[in-house]
Amino acid sequence: YVIEQLLGVESVGVYSASYNLCQYIKDSTMVALSLAVTPMYMRVWEQEGRAATEQFLGRFARSYLAFSFLVAALVTVNAADLVTILASERYVEGTIIVPWVIGGMALDSYVAVAAAGLFLKKRTGAIFIYVAVAAAVNIALNYLLVPRFGISGAAIATLLSYAVLLAIALFVGRSELSIPFPTKTLIVAGIAFGASCWVSTLVATGSPWLDIVLHSVIVAALYGGITLTFDARLRDSVRELARMVHDRLRSRPRSA
Repeated sequence: YVIEQLLGVESVGVYSASYNLCQYIKDSTMVALSLAVTPMYMRVWEQEGRAATEQFLGRFARSYLAFSFLVAALVTVNAADLVTILASERYVEGTIIVPWVIGGMALDSYVAVAAAGLFLKKRTGAIFIYVAVAAAVNIALNYLLVPRFGISGAAIATLLSYAVLLAIALFVGRSELSIPFPTKTLIVAGIAFGASCWVSTLVATGSPWLDIVLHSVIVAALYGGITLTFDARLRDSVRELARMVHDRLRSRPRSA
């Protein structure tokens, strides 16, 4: 509504095509993973207590944050080709917003980890308030940034408002569960994001389908190589988390 009011209906269409692409991919990857882990940490909470839950989420947090930024990198490098295939070249100019939007969604998806203690303690009312605050910040930033930066301003507002929501969730959530934020993983993942996206842009065949395949392979290989090489704790977390998931799945009854 803010974009339509300030820039017109055509800008809404250009913005929505790329924003919806980010939303669909977030829902099918980041959100799907967070929904899968929720019953797992709830089971740990009920069976093993607070310390084991904090340990489990601490391992998961690094892996999840790295995975979210890998998805963000894949979406960023393939956005123009995906929009061309799924919509038309008319909307490709809107892909300028993708790095901001998908980066913000990666931060937003981490809220499920940061606020795990609030979910376990059933403080859903508090979560609603924090989301409302972030929404108000988002609207205010749109009115501030859209006149100056166009649809990119709306995308920047999305990133900043999700960052506000995550900051609130981290601050309040630690009163219920102490889950250290993986700062090093965020830095390494950010560097890997930028490096892999830049290198992939050097490859172009002219075919959207082939470019998607090549860009995805380059990003996955380079991103994975950088993060797993320079973040030893992430390597350990990925290895340990995989072992824990495997053990828990094997220990489930056949009927389950």
